Amino acid sequence: MARPSKYNWEDIKKHYEIGMSQKDIILEFGCPKSSLSERVKKENWVVNELANSYIKGSIEVNEQKANLVEQDVRIAELADKAITEETRRRGLIFNMTELNLSKLNDHLRENKKLEKINTGDGMQRFEEVGLGTSDYKNAQETIDKASVTLGVNERFSNSQINVNTQTNIQQSNIELTADEAKLKAIELGVPLSALT
Repeated sequence: MARPSKYNWEDIKKHYEIGMSQKDIILEFGCPKSSLSERVKKENWVVNELANSYIKGSIEVNEQKANLVEQDVRIAELADKAITEETRRRGLIFNMTELNLSKLNDHLRENKKLEKINTGDGMQRFEEVGLGTSDYKNAQETIDKASVTLGVNERFSNSQINVNTQTNIQQSNIELTADEAKLKAIELGVPLSALT
């Protein structure tokens, strides 16, 4: 009576037929190299090329999927890092703007500010002085700009552009000859009366 084999040769043959190398089979199943080579020759084991190419194709597809997942993870990490950095920067801007408004609020409440005073011989010192009208105007501009930065209102940026445009138009009083005025009106696409 034949003793049962220590190795599952049927399973080993299936792995050989789907393209597993003899070296990998020996590592996987622990069978001796000489016994494997002997069986391959004696039983005329043949690699099934169709199964082999299918398995190789499956392995390649899985590797490509793994690479895509890795790329997606890297992209997600970079996006997360960029979002975190943007959030940090916005937080800094908001915090500094709020701190600036707080200091401005203190100055307005006390109606005082520190001003450099020359004491002679190139020396200066700071002295508390009362706020003037230009200080209140500057304070209002600071508040308007801070309100845009903090997203409280969008009024400042739009109105500033309109004010600047109107100011520039009003300050552009240039003497033109009649012919120059006609050419300029045509160039600008406005009636001649708009330039007088």
